[in-house]
Amino acid sequence: MVLLLEDDRVSGGFSAPSPRPAVLAGPGLRASPPVRAPADYGASATAPLVRVALVVDDDELAAMVIAEHCRSIGIDVSEAYHPREALDLLTRRGDIEAIISDVRMPGMNGPELVRRAIELHPNMAVVYVTGYAVEDIDGALAPWPVLRKPFDLAELGPALRRASGLR
Repeated sequence: MVLLLEDDRVSGGFSAPSPRPAVLAGPGLRASPPVRAPADYGASATAPLVRVALVVDDDELAAMVIAEHCRSIGIDVSEAYHPREALDLLTRRGDIEAIISDVRMPGMNGPELVRRAIELHPNMAVVYVTGYAVEDIDGALAPWPVLRKPFDLAELGPALRRASGLR
């Protein structure tokens, strides 16, 4: 059984493994292997290397899907649907190790949010997600991994691992 949400604005553009045979997917539906449980990660090369993350996306469904996947791989995660809300969380919480941020959001773009987040937490790991064909905004996305929507959620753990090595 496949659950297909046809509008990328609603689905967030993800294919997400589910504990049932259903797959939540956007227009770029891709089959993906089952997500490994946290105990399966061990010291593998795909382990995310972060314990606490913040997901920021103005598309609430996209943020929820990404956050739920993070939980499924053992990451304690919070969600913010606006960059200012994310900054408030980052100001109050000192335990956030990684930020998974959309690039284009109203009021403040992802690179500006990340710049401010790193001022608050200098060792922050960053993964960008975007549904747009974005150029690297004046080098602001470098050196962080960028996942282009639609992406397979199984790519998120390895991207967090790469980002962790850059901080």
